[in-house]
Amino acid sequence: MSDLHITVFIELEGNALAPVSCQLLDEAFLLATGRAARVTALVLGNPADATRAALCRWPLERILHFPVEGPFRSDLYCRLFLTGIRQLSPD
Repeated sequence: MSDLHITVFIELEGNALAPVSCQLLDEAFLLATGRAARVTALVLGNPADATRAALCRWPLERILHFPVEGPFRSDLYCRLFLTGIRQLSPD
């Protein structure tokens, strides 16, 4: 069986995990159960220390984080998102 690689994009609300991110992480690990699977996370922005600690609740193989300063800019986030997906290369 080949290795399945699942990446979850972590959405932040302010500096905290958005509830949907927690739900997606739970579903990713449910999907990975019983399979040769790796689960990684992609974070854009500046998560608070508590948010980083919350991410440790899941046995993620890797967390790729791109800090972003200043207001939201769709062009910057799109570029960073694509860079992260290329680096992680999920299925």
